[in-house]
Amino acid sequence: MTGRKILTTKKLFPGLFLLAFLLFFPFACPAADDKTLLKAAELVASGKGSATDEALLFMENRRLNHLAMEGKVSGGAYQKLQRAYDRKNREIAAMAAKDAGFSTAESKGGKTYRPGTDTDAQLRGNDLTAADVENSRMAYNKRVENYLRDSGLTVDKKTNWAARTETDIMPSPGQMKNSQEFAKAAAYINGDGGNMYVSPLAAEAQGKLDGGDAVSLVEGQAFTEEMKSKVAKMKKDKTALMERYRASENSGERDVLAAEIRKAESHEAKYIDRINRLEKNIRNSAGLAGNDQPSSPLIEAATARGKEIIHKRGEAAVDALSGHLTEKAVRNYADTLGDMAASSAGAERRGALKAAADALKMLPPSRQSDALSQMQNKHGNDFAREIGAEIKKPATGGKPPAAGVKPTGGKEVRLLKGLGVVSTLVAGYNAMMEENRKTSGNPDYGKVALN
Repeated sequence: MTGRKILTTKKLFPGLFLLAFLLFFPFACPAADDKTLLKAAELVASGKGSATDEALLFMENRRLNHLAMEGKVSGGAYQKLQRAYDRKNREIAAMAAKDAGFSTAESKGGKTYRPGTDTDAQLRGNDLTAADVENSRMAYNKRVENYLRDSGLTVDKKTNWAARTETDIMPSPGQMKNSQEFAKAAAYINGDGGNMYVSPLAAEAQGKLDGGDAVSLVEGQAFTEEMKSKVAKMKKDKTALMERYRASENSGERDVLAAEIRKAESHEAKYIDRINRLEKNIRNSAGLAGNDQPSSPLIEAATARGKEIIHKRGEAAVDALSGHLTEKAVRNYADTLGDMAASSAGAERRGALKAAADALKMLPPSRQSDALSQMQNKHGNDFAREIGAEIKKPATGGKPPAAGVKPTGGKEVRLLKGLGVVSTLVAGYNAMMEENRKTSGNPDYGKVALN
C-alpha cells in the first residue's frame, strides 16, 4: 500500500473552520432503526443470525452499545455480541496492519465489556512513522468497507470506519522512529476522529498501569496532566452535546445524543479514576501504607454505564462535581508523592519533592495552601518549606531528544525524559486535538470527524 502524506498543522487549520461550522448541523439517524437492530441482535445472540445480521451489528455497534446502556439488550446477550464484534474488529485491524507491513499485539481474553466501549489495537513494528500509522488506518477503513459489502450491506465509499467504530490502531512510543513521528501520529489520529494520547510519557504510563508495572515520576506527571485535560475536554463535549440535544426536534437523533451525553459524563469519571489508579501505583511501588482504599462508589457507578438509575445519577453527579473530584484525585496523588519524599533520601527524595510540587501546581492556589498545610502537619515545617520553595520555581524541561533515541530494557524512555518534550507536544498538538477529535454524538461522523 502506498503511503499518503501526513497533513501538516498548516494544512489542517483550514479544515478546523469547516469542522466548527459543521458542528452546528444535526446528526444523521442510524442506518438501521432500533427495531431492526434489536431483532438482528436477538438472532445473532441465539445463534440464528445470518452473515448480514452479523455485519449489520458490526456496522451499528455504536448504536447497539447505546441500546445496551438503556437496558434494551440483556447483559448476557450484550457480552456475547460484543465478544463477537471485538473478535471480528481485531481480526480486521490485524489484517489492516499486515496490509501496511506490520502487525498488532494480541488482545488479552476474558474481558468483560461495558456499554460504550471502544477498541484500541496496538501497532507493532520497528521505527514506525506517522505515515505507517495512517496507512494502517486507511487499510482498516478499506477492509471494513469490503467486509460490509461482501456481507450484503450497502455502504458509502470512503467512509471513515475507524472513526465510526471508534477503533484506533495506535503505536507505542517505544516503537516509533522518534518523538516527532509519535507527535505526528497523535495529531493525525486525533484529527481523523480517533483518540490517542498526545504525550508519549502518558502513553507509557497507561501501558504500565494496564500491565501492573511501576510508573516513573516523570511519566506520572505527564499522565496526570493529560487526564486532567481529558476530564475538562469531556465536560466541554458534554456541554456541546446538550446544546445540540435541546435544539434537535428529531427523536432518533435525540436518543443518540442522550446516550452520547451519558458517555461523556462517564468518561469524565473514567479519567478521574485513572489518576486514582496512578496514585495507588506510585504508593504501591514506594512501599507506602494505605494503598488498599476502595474506589469511590460514585466513580464506580458513573463508569458502569448501565441501565440502573444509580448509574445515571452517578454520571450526572460526577459531571456536576468533576472539578472537585479531579482536584481531590490530584491532591491525593500529590500527598502520596509527599509521603514518598518524606520516607526517602538523596536523589529519590529530591525527585519526589519536585514531583509533589509539580502535582500541586495543577491545583488552584487555595487548594495548594490546604495541601501544604496538611503536609506541614504530617511531615513538619521544614518539609513544607521545601515543597513551597519547589512550587515557586519556574517549570524547567529537558532539551529536546536527539532523533532516533529509543527506550531500552523497559526502563524510562530516554528520548522523552524531559518534561519540556511533553510541554512541546501538548502545546503543539493539544489545540488541534481540541478542535479535530471526534464529537462522540454523530452516528455518521465517519465522513466528517467532528469534536
